[in-house]
Amino acid sequence: MPIFNTLICRLIKTIILKILMMKNIFVLRNTVFIMMCCFFLNPVQAKDVIPSVSFVPADALVFWTKFRASVLNDEPDKIVAVTKFPFKIRGDSDNDPERSYDKEAFLKLYQTIFNQLDRRAQKTVKEVMKEKELLLPKNLHGDQKIRIENLIFRKQEDGKWKFTFAYVLEDDIK
Repeated sequence: MPIFNTLICRLIKTIILKILMMKNIFVLRNTVFIMMCCFFLNPVQAKDVIPSVSFVPADALVFWTKFRASVLNDEPDKIVAVTKFPFKIRGDSDNDPERSYDKEAFLKLYQTIFNQLDRRAQKTVKEVMKEKELLLPKNLHGDQKIRIENLIFRKQEDGKWKFTFAYVLEDDIK
């Protein structure tokens, strides 16, 4: 540690000397500011915390793990059990009409939802889910909604998470 501190002191001394030789006061001021920020603002990481999931609620992680496994293992009954009906879909544009499906119609649509191409990822929704083992904070939209590409999940009044909505391309609906 003392060697590290000595190196930092030498580096700072060198930078300060170079800064003092600068003629433009604005460059001097900005450089000193950036240097001070870099020196004093060290990121703090809690021990044994996975940063990517540290702000995702445990119940959401459990729900996602079970839902993902059900999709990857092709278990429509388990998916239906955690789906809110009427289930709603819409095309990829917010101007597309929203449609509602009961359980029976959802089972016919089931393969389409998970086998359609996700345009942003350039993979099927199922392939995206296979790669997405954990939820990230960016997947949360507040504390009541999760979005994974084309799929929307919402926390219900009873505290349980449900699959509530999907964007399905009109051409893919059979």
